[in-house]
Amino acid sequence: IPGLRRVRSLTIPENVTRINERAFEGMGLRELHIPAKVTGIAPDAFDFCPDLVSFTVDEENPAFTAVDGILYNKEKTALLHYPANKKGAVYTVDAQVKAVGDHAFAYSEGLTELRIPEGVTKLGDRAFYSCIGINDITIPDSVTALGADLFGWCESLQTVQLPAGLTALPDGIFEGCKSLKTAALPASLRVVE
Repeated sequence: IPGLRRVRSLTIPENVTRINERAFEGMGLRELHIPAKVTGIAPDAFDFCPDLVSFTVDEENPAFTAVDGILYNKEKTALLHYPANKKGAVYTVDAQVKAVGDHAFAYSEGLTELRIPEGVTKLGDRAFYSCIGINDITIPDSVTALGADLFGWCESLQTVQLPAGLTALPDGIFEGCKSLKTAALPASLRVVE
């Protein structure tokens, strides 16, 4: 829809319970408040929101919370969305996070370094899609599940260290990674999709 990029602010009505696929795609939103009744958010609801710097969540919301502008599940065990324009080139995933959700860092162009701690077990579909500034990444051995298109179009990505116990390489994991020079694949690998 023409003009969406100019939308800087909007208020989600208090009676909204779900934010669907691509709901805010392409909008110029800077901040977004998630009301108390929202209990479902599609992973791609905020794709290509290049100006988004922060989420806030109503304290009464039973499903979600925000810490330092980043959207998590209420228990803070799943990082759901990192705002695409959040300041800082380096980010370390919090130690209590066990899963990085689908599309969680998608289109975060300012990131150059992402640190994933031991203890994370899942990286969702397109979790780092089009993070064009990331040069290298090490996936800890605790990760047992990688999503499709995980690093798709990470154009600056040069080096990837995959977890030692990984048995399957998902579809499109390195699609569009034109700078990739080294991908350390584990001996445990059995399936390449």
